[in-house]
Amino acid sequence: TISIMKYCLLFVALSISISNLSGQSNWLGNNKVINDSIKKHLEGFYERTMNPRWDYFKAIDVFGKDSKEAKRLELKMVENDSILLAETLTIFNQYGWPKLSQVDTIASTWAAIQIVHSDIETQRKLLPIFFKELLNGELFGENWALLIDKLLMLTGQKQIYGTQNVGFVYKDSGRKTILWPVENYDAINDLRRSIGMNSIEESTKLSGSFYDPIVTIEMVKMGHN
Repeated sequence: TISIMKYCLLFVALSISISNLSGQSNWLGNNKVINDSIKKHLEGFYERTMNPRWDYFKAIDVFGKDSKEAKRLELKMVENDSILLAETLTIFNQYGWPKLSQVDTIASTWAAIQIVHSDIETQRKLLPIFFKELLNGELFGENWALLIDKLLMLTGQKQIYGTQNVGFVYKDSGRKTILWPVENYDAINDLRRSIGMNSIEESTKLSGSFYDPIVTIEMVKMGHN
């Protein structure tokens, strides 16, 4: 099994300092009142995150992606994400990252998803926090994988765990959903298992995507082969 510690080296390439753990001076600790309050607040992020997305995709199905209705709901979705991110960062800056042992599964996961949806600067800031909590068993491995893969994709690099998909147009078969190019695909299942994720085959079956080793990042940026 390949250790995830190897990929701590990626922080150097991303100009991230693993020691820069700002925002963690405070801690939820054993204050049950605070824990329960933040837990309930973060659990509400599920519907608050997904409802605007469901509305947006429904509008695409009914009116089309370029319709005024779809564009209006897309803007609403982006604005909503900004609000949820601000609330997540307020909690983080005041209390530290909401750990699994403090707020449980759903709350911790939806807090993490707000960071995955955020801008590159915020992702860079929180990446070492995620890594630290992952090593301490206080963050789901999949949330770590989503964040680092998303950041690598946004900065034009190959992903590691295969969590990011992209649309790609083939000349002979039209638009398909494929994995964003992957670094060391042969080792991907070892890496995924090391952080508690299922196999890439199971993941792509669920998402309806597939891996194409011929497709490069440059080809993806062009949008077709």
